Amino acid sequence: MTARPRIVLATATERPGLRAPWLLALILAFGAVGAAIGWFGRGLEPREVGELRNEAQLLAGQQAVLEQDLATARRGEQVTREAYEGLRQEIIVLEAELREARSDVAFYQRLLGAGGTRRGLAVHALRVRDTASPLHYRFRLTLSQNLEKAAVVDGRVTVAAEGISGDRMVELDADDLDLRIGDGTSAFEFKYFQEFDGSLRFPDGFVPERIIVELDVEGRRDPVARSFDWSELRLDAPTDAATE
Repeated sequence: MTARPRIVLATATERPGLRAPWLLALILAFGAVGAAIGWFGRGLEPREVGELRNEAQLLAGQQAVLEQDLATARRGEQVTREAYEGLRQEIIVLEAELREARSDVAFYQRLLGAGGTRRGLAVHALRVRDTASPLHYRFRLTLSQNLEKAAVVDGRVTVAAEGISGDRMVELDADDLDLRIGDGTSAFEFKYFQEFDGSLRFPDGFVPERIIVELDVEGRRDPVARSFDWSELRLDAPTDAATE
């Protein structure tokens, strides 16, 4: 009887580049080979049957090793995905903390007039946070004055929103936004800075583009105003700007 070539396969540990799909394909192939040996072994001499059985046992052992390698590869893939997601979330948190730190630095620099800045009353920052409702948001509004020019100012805060409703640009006032600011009076009175916590709700179908904050100051003709791009607010990235 002509000698049959023996089937010799390297294990997955000898081929570091092997991936899970190839492992699975090899496992299925080994199963098919084992079945073929059992079928074609009928009618052979006992010595030949023994040789086939030995080869079948060898293949079964290699299949077991590959199955273990496949399970290890799948676990490694899952760990890698989880580690990547954890790192991504950590980066998001750190970026948000860095933005807030920069905003705080800009705030104190403005109060102290650092860098030659000599500005009066301003809408310093507006920070927006999500709530459980996709249309409802909470915010924190910060007003400030430069210490060099500080004097007690008083007035009222008004907030409006510009955006798309249907197929046209519209502007929504405080009533349209169900606006809540501070204790409900929307009045301010301060010398250096003042913060307000509040909330607003957009109507169904409204796509916001800008939030406009105006300060109507007692004894002054023109209000102090600042416009915030909604996409930047949704990233929670306030910046220092807007003066009287």
